[in-house]
Amino acid sequence: MKKSTKTRLKILCIPLSFLLILAAIGGIGVLRDHIMGESYPSRLDEAEIFADGYSGHEPLPQTITAEKIWEHYNSPLPEGKSVKKALVIGLDGVRAEMLGNLKNPERSGILTIKEMGGGVYPIIAGKIWDEGFGAWSKEQKTFTLPGWTTTLTGEWADVHGVFDNSRSSYDKNPLPETVFTRLYKAGLLNEADFIVNWDGHLTNKNKARPFALESQSTQRNGYNINWTKVGIDWQTFTTARRRLEEGSDFVFLILEYNDDLGHRTAGFGNHSPFYRWAFAHGDRRAKQLIDTVLARPSYEEEDWLFIIVSDHGGHGWSHGKFRPVERLIFVASNKEF
Repeated sequence: MKKSTKTRLKILCIPLSFLLILAAIGGIGVLRDHIMGESYPSRLDEAEIFADGYSGHEPLPQTITAEKIWEHYNSPLPEGKSVKKALVIGLDGVRAEMLGNLKNPERSGILTIKEMGGGVYPIIAGKIWDEGFGAWSKEQKTFTLPGWTTTLTGEWADVHGVFDNSRSSYDKNPLPETVFTRLYKAGLLNEADFIVNWDGHLTNKNKARPFALESQSTQRNGYNINWTKVGIDWQTFTTARRRLEEGSDFVFLILEYNDDLGHRTAGFGNHSPFYRWAFAHGDRRAKQLIDTVLARPSYEEEDWLFIIVSDHGGHGWSHGKFRPVERLIFVASNKEF
């Protein structure tokens, strides 16, 4: 065999070995999830993942986030406060077990929120209306688009029409509106920002793109709501930080780190060092955004709601079904749920 051929084979062996390592780690994760099975909520409770009085066996509905945002803006201003504001950070594809890795509040957005007097609460993604019937159209899958649509509208797919990532009656009928559009129309905020980097939310016609019609409608009506599509998570973060510095009343963003690495490396779950890194990195970005708010000269006069929330978990290298590791996720808030 020629020397040049041997050299090429050695180079090819490097990525092949890496792929085999990823597959092995992912296989361990799949086996781990299979062994845990229905005991996943109990394991989270044993790890004291959630706030006192809350259990993985009795999670809150995914609709709760929109309800709490609406409640925040409609509640009386505390003494000394002159305006309501909110920062809602979506961490796409984060399983609830990752909360057990948090140790340092100085680097963690979630722990910073807890120290403000709030907590971390279990929520459930996905929904089946009639298991006996079993019709595909009756199931809200644990995918990204139905998850964030439920999070932002406060409705399940039987109302908003986004059952998975590819089919949506919402694309023809834009109701119900997101909570920030409803708040704007009610005169409860002056401006809002929706910032994402995955094109499925707004522009990709092959996806459900649940927010496309609403964004077009608000632009036609001259509402001060910015629907921003950027390229990568870094741009999502920097755009959100800039809008917080400029004084937006409501900033919502989604960081894709965990979902991307769950699909592309060793799978979803604490077994994967890549997935752990993604969670730590996203949580650190959340901390930096919260710090941006705390540094605002007018912060002491503002009543802020901070939320960090996931949309679904994952199993192996994917998600969409109804295993506990896919459905049981979390929301963290500086105000009690």
